Amino acid sequence: MLVVCILLGVPLAFALGSVGVIFTIALWGWNGLYVVGARTLATMSSEILICVPLFILMGALLQYAGMADALYTMVHRWAGKLPGALAMGTVVICYFIGAMSGVTGAAAVSLGLIAIPSMLKRNYDKKVAVGTVAGGSTLCLIVPPSITMVLFCAMSLLSIGQMFIAGVLPGAVIAGLFIAYLLVQGIRHPDRMPPLPEQERRAITLKDKITSTAVVFPTLFIIASVLGSIFTGMATPNEAAAVGVVATIAVSALYHRLKWKVIKGASVEALKSSVMIMWILVGAHIFSSVYQALGANQFIEDILLGLGLSPWYVLGLVLFIVLVMGMFIDAAPIIVLVVPLVFPIMVSLGFNALWFAILFNVAVMIGYLSPPFGLVLFYIKGVCPPEVSMGDIYRSVIPFIVLEFISIGILIAFPNIILWLPRLVIGRRIVG
Repeated sequence: MLVVCILLGVPLAFALGSVGVIFTIALWGWNGLYVVGARTLATMSSEILICVPLFILMGALLQYAGMADALYTMVHRWAGKLPGALAMGTVVICYFIGAMSGVTGAAAVSLGLIAIPSMLKRNYDKKVAVGTVAGGSTLCLIVPPSITMVLFCAMSLLSIGQMFIAGVLPGAVIAGLFIAYLLVQGIRHPDRMPPLPEQERRAITLKDKITSTAVVFPTLFIIASVLGSIFTGMATPNEAAAVGVVATIAVSALYHRLKWKVIKGASVEALKSSVMIMWILVGAHIFSSVYQALGANQFIEDILLGLGLSPWYVLGLVLFIVLVMGMFIDAAPIIVLVVPLVFPIMVSLGFNALWFAILFNVAVMIGYLSPPFGLVLFYIKGVCPPEVSMGDIYRSVIPFIVLEFISIGILIAFPNIILWLPRLVIGRRIVG
């Protein structure tokens, strides 16, 4: 029934909630509806969700205040003679935006409007320009403070602080793979990723370069205010999110970007996104209550374990399902539908809970980037110049999808990339 509702175009939140209500009445009568109210209240009373609207507001403020524009100006001025420098710098900016907001749409839209036209103007191959922004924007799903990480923790009861710490190095590894690929391609095909023209480089003075670099310090201040307060134990994720909003407002004011238009636009955007996520969570919790009451968790676990497959095959199957779902729907419904079912199974098979959580997020990244309906593709199409077709976008992301698959292999082969930093920072045995 849920699949039928989705295919009919019913919004996911209402599809989940209505199916849950109908089956509650059918199975337990009208008196069973008290569960609906109880689950709704429990969802809205969850302290772990307080940081969601705050992190979204951070991302919206950064987008409306034009911080990505300032960062890109810095990269452009320092690009120099290196082929592909603008593309590599775009990946670094995406990592920074992810570390400041954790919202994929903010990176995809802001850099799509700034970086793609700028690279095309400098004779970059359009597939390189588009693919770089699309691939780089998915880093926001794995770099803390990622909203998908918060939702995963809400559904699995993992520690948000541990999850954030665990995502730092994997995000850096994936960004490093992107940069290495662009560097090699720039050296091999300088005609597709030319350096800045000699005349343009001469027009940029050393003073211009130093002045533009000043934007790095407030950027690092915002990142440190959020992640630093969590990593040092000075603040909970909710408190760190509030600190991050204050830091973002302060930086926007410092750069004279805190205007009424920015505040209004960012607030409305944050409100819309937060309400959407909360409605999905309410519907998902109502649905999952009925689903679990019917014994679905045990049923699926019996099927997976009864197949007699190696735990690694089961892991591969789960990641494949997540990847395919990511090609069609947003990360929030994937998490609320899949995590309660598969997370206990993965832990029972002996996999580290934190390690699996990061792999799960990387699989969502690949789905977001995969044709035909990966959400990032449509974010990019909405801001691309008219000459960039949907076919161009599909072709442009293929190398970055391959690189993200390679990153999953690296994280599986070297689990300490995920686990080393949490163990070092926290100094005790991590969950799972």
